[in-house]
Amino acid sequence: MIKIDMWYEYKPEEVTGINWSFYGYDVVYRGNLYKNGKTIGDFTADTMQEVQEAFPQLSESINKALN
Repeated sequence: MIKIDMWYEYKPEEVTGINWSFYGYDVVYRGNLYKNGKTIGDFTADTMQEVQEAFPQLSESINKALN
């Protein structure tokens, strides 16, 4: 399951950048969401595939980073 917290009334389709880390303690990915270098939200997800589906505009760059 993915949980997305967008701040300042931004929408997921406005996200232009992302970072993430895997937390083995609770077995989830956590990260921040950016628009033009400004943090506009964060997320928690069970898999990076969920993140790619939630942010299709970032799917290619996420895939490159994972491979």
